[in-house]
Amino acid sequence: MDPVLMMCVKCQQRLGRIIQRSFSVQNQSVLQRNYYQVLGVKKTATPREIKAAYIELSKQLHPDTNLSIKQPLNEQKDQHNSFVELNQAYAILSKSLSRREYDFSLDNPGTQTVRVHVRRAGHATADDPYDTQQGQQDWYRDMGAFHQGSHQSASENYYGIKGVRRVNSVYIVYGCLTFLVVGALVHFIIFKQSSDYVISRLDEKDRRIAAIYNEAKARAMQNGNKKQMELLKARQEEFSLKLKQDPR
Repeated sequence: MDPVLMMCVKCQQRLGRIIQRSFSVQNQSVLQRNYYQVLGVKKTATPREIKAAYIELSKQLHPDTNLSIKQPLNEQKDQHNSFVELNQAYAILSKSLSRREYDFSLDNPGTQTVRVHVRRAGHATADDPYDTQQGQQDWYRDMGAFHQGSHQSASENYYGIKGVRRVNSVYIVYGCLTFLVVGALVHFIIFKQSSDYVISRLDEKDRRIAAIYNEAKARAMQNGNKKQMELLKARQEEFSLKLKQDPR
């Protein structure tokens, strides 16, 4: 065969391999999801929405989720890879600096600006090449922080008033007991004061009646019965005269 022809054939084969490799790389980059798609959120999602999506997907993809169900090896591997990819996405998008750099890399595909390492190489071992143990620890930590944040938010608006935190039940019981004791004490003081006032009025009335009685008794003893009857008759006539003059 002509050497020139052989050279042309080799060039065509090499060019074909280059085109095929380039095409496969392009297809891979097209099919590869970005981290926002992995989490199922929009690019404008808030940090809280990103965390909520991560928690929800972690419950579905965590290796401990389907331990009771026997899964094929390929499905286990796919679930593991999805869980690792999910942790990578959250590790980037949960931090403002790495997320900003990642957004820049999405807008400028030709640049590589994301320098955040999702997992340190020292954590991977021969038994755990994908660093699943570290991913599980992060998952449990984030789950605890998420539920703690939700509980705190609910506690701050527990009574429907923003900023009013939930009061401990023990304090409420103590408050009710204090209110009952103070209320009973106030009622007792009011009753005691009212009772003392009524008793003092009755005592004063008794003293006046006793004084009138003693005075009448002393005059009777001093004037005698006849004189006392004359005085009573004179007072009766005086009283009758006043009634005639003023019939009202």
